[in-house]
Amino acid sequence: MKTGSRKQKVQEALLNAFNTGELKQVVVYADIGTTFDNFLASDGATFSTAVTALIEWVERQDRLVPLLRKAREQNPGNPKLKAVLRDLAALEDKYKALRPDHQPDFGEAERLVFKGFDFEDVRVWLEDMLHKRMAICRIEPQKEVPGDLTTLDGYGTGFLIAPDVLMTNDHVAKWFYEANAPKKAADVRCRFDFETGPDGKAIGEGTVHKLHPTDWRIARSEEAKLDFALLRLEKKAGEDVVGAAARGHLTPEAYDFTEGEGLVILQHPMGAPLKLALGPVDKEPWDADRVTYRVNTQGGSSGSPCFTQQRRVGGSTTTASRATTAAC
Repeated sequence: MKTGSRKQKVQEALLNAFNTGELKQVVVYADIGTTFDNFLASDGATFSTAVTALIEWVERQDRLVPLLRKAREQNPGNPKLKAVLRDLAALEDKYKALRPDHQPDFGEAERLVFKGFDFEDVRVWLEDMLHKRMAICRIEPQKEVPGDLTTLDGYGTGFLIAPDVLMTNDHVAKWFYEANAPKKAADVRCRFDFETGPDGKAIGEGTVHKLHPTDWRIARSEEAKLDFALLRLEKKAGEDVVGAAARGHLTPEAYDFTEGEGLVILQHPMGAPLKLALGPVDKEPWDADRVTYRVNTQGGSSGSPCFTQQRRVGGSTTTASRATTAAC
């Protein structure tokens, strides 16, 4: 891509995605060492010319890609932002070895090797995820018998999307959606707060909620389609007070995934206490309504929320063995 063409496409993307106030916030979030007001303050500056001056400044500072990543965070559905980021990443890979500062020595260990992963503020990220984890539960269609792994058949993971509404995969919920459903549904337990302590052992038995005795079925889409089920709980688990805060719930949102970006899955693999695994979104092409990834999951992980690195719920784990996620 020629330099003039690149700048023009970046400018078009920013103008298309943001107004003046929104772009000011993007520049603040990107932490690039200046503010957008500095470019607006020039004599005769317009929004368009200020954007051009911003682009020229970040290019000189080698901060164009970080700026565009923060821009895409704020407007993830904008196709022009996605396109320029993809083009810049390919260009950077192609010409990296020709850069005068490219020295293949021990300093290489400090370079950015995963272009889809950003640096995160530790406290903000951890505190937010610590709260979000409380909305996730282990779904148990039958009681676990210690030492008998066969009793874990049908186990899965689910997460609250409303105080009394649980989302999971249809292939997890179909056990109690179909034949003899009322009896089977009465046996189901949704176990929140099932975690391990520093010694690696489970901390207590968690907090158990049952399905609503008569109105547990809200909606479903079969495994061959979107593979999700919405289940109503008997009580509003989202209003439980855990520590000093309400448990709350998660909000799935439409999200335009990008190849290589970071993904975080909180899950109950093999029925174990809550675990975290992370990895990148895989290469395109993807099937319709599916995004493949490279993140460790096992039986029991089905129905887990898939978080973007920015802690948005962009989908749920569907089939662990195929490592796919249904985009919400």
